[in-house]
Amino acid sequence: MDAETYKEKISFRLSGLNIFVSVGITVIMFILLTTILIAFTPLREWIPGYTDTKTIEQTYTNARLIDSLSEKVTNQEWMIATLQAVMRGEDFPMDIDTATSHHDINFQQVVDNYRHSEADKELRAEFETQHPYTVASDSAANNLVRPLQGSIVAHFAPKDNQYGIVISGGNNLGINAIDDGVVTTVTTNTNGMVTVVLQHNDNAMSIYQYNGVCYKKQGNSIQTGQTLGRTGRREGENTLHLEIWVEGIPINPEELISF
Repeated sequence: MDAETYKEKISFRLSGLNIFVSVGITVIMFILLTTILIAFTPLREWIPGYTDTKTIEQTYTNARLIDSLSEKVTNQEWMIATLQAVMRGEDFPMDIDTATSHHDINFQQVVDNYRHSEADKELRAEFETQHPYTVASDSAANNLVRPLQGSIVAHFAPKDNQYGIVISGGNNLGINAIDDGVVTTVTTNTNGMVTVVLQHNDNAMSIYQYNGVCYKKQGNSIQTGQTLGRTGRREGENTLHLEIWVEGIPINPEELISF
């Protein structure tokens, strides 16, 4: 009613039904409004137990990075095992179909290029029987330098799958190239073991495995005696595993280098 004229302006009648309908509509509208505020505004972050959206995004990002890193480490370890198998003339540690499904490299072409045929193996065996293989002359041997200052703690023993020697030196010592060459492989496994492969002239190859750091990258040209990296700073990280391969045959480094 109007306060001055007492004229009726609006009228309504209360009953159980219209009160129930009015209260129900009000509650539904309140629920919808609350849902919209929680779903589309930052207010949801104030709800106890609700995770911050940035934290969720960072979690997904970290999971993708870990998965990518794990796959990369697995691929590098497989490549090292494959390289060693090729140099030993053994079968690949993984079938070609599985390998090509995980890598862009044509591994079938790699096999065709590097794996020796049966006729080639027979010819090599016959030649080695008639003409004992000589690695290098004394003058050539004098051109190779020691890769690490220290003493030999494990000698060349192919029968025991020891295709190189182990040199024990000190922590944080330089790892030097034994001869001129080109870096073909630089990898680090999950245990921090660095593997550096140098390609030299006359189909010779030297492999350096140690715990520490490497200063070189794949494709770098290396001079004789140039530092490739350093051994670790912690106790037990002062050894170097050195292998020398010529024409796919492991050679005793002690026959080429004066220790």
